[in-house]
Amino acid sequence: MTTWNLSTILPDASPTGIESALLSLETAHTAFAETWKARTDWKTEPTAALEALVAYEQLQSAYGMGGPVDYYLSMKQALDSADTETKAALTKLAARLSKTEKELFFFEETLSKLPQETLAAFLANPTLAPYHHFLERLAVHGKYLLSESEEYILSRKSVPARQHWTELVDQLLYAETVELGGETLTLPALMSKIQEPATSEEAAVLVSGIMQKHAPVAAAEMTALLLDHQINDELRKRDRPDTARHLSDDIASEAVDTLVDTVAAHYPLAHRFYALKAKLLGLEKLTYASRILPIQSEESPSYTWDEALTFTTKVLSKLDPQYGEILQDFVNKGQVDVFPKKGKRGGAFCAYHLPESPVLMLLNFNGKEDDITTLAHETGHGINDVLIAKKQNALNLGTPLATAEVASTFMEDFVLEELAATATPKRQLDLLMSRLDDDIASCFRQIACYQFEQDLHATLRAEGNLSAEKIGELFAKHMQAYLGESVVMDASYNSWWVYWSHIRSHFYVYSYASGLLIAKALQSKVRKDPKAIEQVNAFLAVGRSQSPTQAFADLGIDITDAAFWEEGIAQIEQTLNTAEALATELKLI
Repeated sequence: MTTWNLSTILPDASPTGIESALLSLETAHTAFAETWKARTDWKTEPTAALEALVAYEQLQSAYGMGGPVDYYLSMKQALDSADTETKAALTKLAARLSKTEKELFFFEETLSKLPQETLAAFLANPTLAPYHHFLERLAVHGKYLLSESEEYILSRKSVPARQHWTELVDQLLYAETVELGGETLTLPALMSKIQEPATSEEAAVLVSGIMQKHAPVAAAEMTALLLDHQINDELRKRDRPDTARHLSDDIASEAVDTLVDTVAAHYPLAHRFYALKAKLLGLEKLTYASRILPIQSEESPSYTWDEALTFTTKVLSKLDPQYGEILQDFVNKGQVDVFPKKGKRGGAFCAYHLPESPVLMLLNFNGKEDDITTLAHETGHGINDVLIAKKQNALNLGTPLATAEVASTFMEDFVLEELAATATPKRQLDLLMSRLDDDIASCFRQIACYQFEQDLHATLRAEGNLSAEKIGELFAKHMQAYLGESVVMDASYNSWWVYWSHIRSHFYVYSYASGLLIAKALQSKVRKDPKAIEQVNAFLAVGRSQSPTQAFADLGIDITDAAFWEEGIAQIEQTLNTAEALATELKLI
């Protein structure tokens, strides 16, 4: 099958069926709240705590994250963005769920503020072992929680303090249209023109014009978002701006600090890459825009869907037979929507919701090599989800953000290697440069962005305001630091931070680098010893039952040690060495 079978999520998607499912969800939430608000023994007695946690797990397993209705409507919307009825249904559902989910706030809040001696007793009790890290996570968050009424106020004000600001800037940017080559283009379409040599320079000038036009409003937005974050930090007594992100991601600040410092120390590796790229493009220097131009010495071959599926299945099965079986199972059961169609969301993603929900992969397959690597990438996410579901309860599903991209990158790299193995030397170089483009952007660029964010928060807290000019100055400083002398970043690019949505989700970007480098380190293990795939599987099955620090400690790895991150960076350098040698051999530099 090449389309989704959404009936596996919600067998009866009629209005009556949806209403029935929502009533079941609301009834279950109310029953849970009434039962456990009336009882107090679960706050002190391990046996009662186990009963309560099992009941909570069962509730989340059946109805977590909006239950099957939310999953069904979200996926239906992804298939047809013009479906206004589904969009309206999702809006109504969100309002309805916010009231229902508020009923459960008491449960996690109570557990997060257990007295130390009670928490210690719970964590020492073997019958509560499946919930130990869930309790530990809540306890860490509990240190920063306010009262229930104060939390409610912060929740209520989050929409006007954050969401409306980001929506305003998005609306301004995506309402823009420009003329280029006889076409009327929106901003996303214009950005894609930068990757085409014939239109790259002119498109970049037009993008700069849009960014500069909206930079003053975006600066006001950024100031509001950062001030809101600062106020929340002060109320919760968090000691640094990125603490909230690290808490949310269940990762030690020490590990992130080591990652950031280690990657920044290796910026010269990125400098080498851009110097090579400039030579291959026949340019003395690159610009901030032209740095993303592809290297294409030969035309990329085309593949049918069946060829891509067979190829990817073969490569993944070589790593572990169950990987290929999982991918084939996805396809056979209607869990992969393959081809582009009108109204369908662009790009690709892999979605997973509840223990009994199907993993769903969305692709827009056009038969190019990067469609094969995209298939491998999203399959990696799906394999990760399947392995977690086999081992973990509903309270430990999912992955911390720091490791969310590990499985996807791990699988994608092996597929890319196999593509290169059968390619001509020139095509091999193209593939190597494409891989390096992604690796440098995912690792070095994102860490430069993280440092840019650190500077933004520090400057605002010192000066009380951020002008568009000041933000642009800081942006240029950190981008130039990783790009090096082979990339010219003149003042016209200082406002290109405006469209970078990730900086609105404070300190999110480190996770791209952590996921990439962790995947590279695990790949190195498997290349040295194919049996190490068992360790990889054990790691991927951890979910949220352990912190990333502990999960790696179980493998004998300390992620607060720079040597671990160096191992992943060494894999990137090896790829660059190969590309430089091949370019020299082909007499292209």
